Amino acid sequence: RAFSRSEKLTVRETAARSSIDQLTETQFQQEIPYSHGSLRNQMVHLIDDDMSWVLFLERKDAPIYLKPQDFRTRKEVRVAYDRAEAYVLAFTQRLNESHLEETYIWHPPPAPGPQQVTGLQILAHVVNHGTDHRGQILRILHDLGAPTFDQDLMAYLWQSGTSGTSV
Repeated sequence: RAFSRSEKLTVRETAARSSIDQLTETQFQQEIPYSHGSLRNQMVHLIDDDMSWVLFLERKDAPIYLKPQDFRTRKEVRVAYDRAEAYVLAFTQRLNESHLEETYIWHPPPAPGPQQVTGLQILAHVVNHGTDHRGQILRILHDLGAPTFDQDLMAYLWQSGTSGTSV
């Protein structure tokens, strides 16, 4: 539940947005020779991946893969990101034990056949995957001269008052 609190997530997202806003549109779309490339491409990938997995958990059809080139500006990416973030956060509010324990059949492209995964495994992937890409985004921001911030989870939980009690 700590991860589903929108006011907690917004603190980190606001810091990232503030950093992104200090870049030019050219820097935002500048090709980076790693992972998904530009900052824009990274952000669109996060939107696409988070939405695809949440829709999968809801047993709904996933949208067609988003194409970064369809997003011409930071504002267009932000609008799509805000929409996806609101959808994902609403899903986490409805999340219950049955979602975590339920078994899903997944067809990963490299596997020879369908694979069984639980909702908990999927959510662990979404969190881990998002952390990986946010780390890449922070590195890109740093390399482009924008301010960055610490993304340490335990420090964040302590600073936000959600880590528990002192001993």
